[in-house]
Amino acid sequence: MRSIASILPPLPRLKIVDVGAMWTGADQDRYANLIRSVPCEVIGFEPLTTEYQKLVAMARPQHSYFPYFIGDGFVRTFHECKAPFTSSLLEPDVAMAANFELLGDYVEVVGRQKVQTTRLDDVPETSGVDLLKVDVQGGEMMVFEGARERLGSALIVDVEVEFLPLYKNQPLFAEIDFFLRSRGFELHQLHPFSLTFRSTLSQGEEAAGGIYNAERRLDRLLMATGRRNRFRFRGSTRALRDPLPARFRIALFHPLAPARFTI
Repeated sequence: MRSIASILPPLPRLKIVDVGAMWTGADQDRYANLIRSVPCEVIGFEPLTTEYQKLVAMARPQHSYFPYFIGDGFVRTFHECKAPFTSSLLEPDVAMAANFELLGDYVEVVGRQKVQTTRLDDVPETSGVDLLKVDVQGGEMMVFEGARERLGSALIVDVEVEFLPLYKNQPLFAEIDFFLRSRGFELHQLHPFSLTFRSTLSQGEEAAGGIYNAERRLDRLLMATGRRNRFRFRGSTRALRDPLPARFRIALFHPLAPARFTI
């Protein structure tokens, strides 16, 4: 299907800020479709040295990366785990993780270090963010606390959430939902993801990840991707040169695993 972006005048570049940018494969690239549809700039953060170097070595156009621990600006303890993608500023809840296949092994802590976290609001390159993706294994609220100004410009927030704590003192879905609603966002959709309980019975634990979307001007994004009909509008359509200030409820979720953002 031909994207409507191909027949529109040149579009403004969208800015994507990716907190937790570890590369886990092309099939896991949550905003790949958006990048193929419209001009985008990606500012990514990945604190694990090996994973950061992999991203830099890929040398993808319009992608810039920083090895920062994004959070609330305070000194925190970083827990490096056996499986790098489970590393976190929070300590894994090993007892909870042990209830699921393989997860107990993945979250085994192999190293701890005190780190200075950096607020997104203090990183000039993140100014004017359109899409904020946060995948930091339980530390989402720390990121949001340090990004209050950035949330003011964001059109969409794609965030990993959980309904059971895989990390100690981890904010769960209800807390993240309440905070984002207090900042003018509304939940749009829960995107299911499953983990398997360690049991003689086959059971699934749904995880949820979410994309939130403030009540802002999203017409240019939706028109450009040709997926406008997937969203609920309030108001009437206007000419393309006069974007519709419509209300959207956009969100994808995962309770025990990362969210998946699809446009």
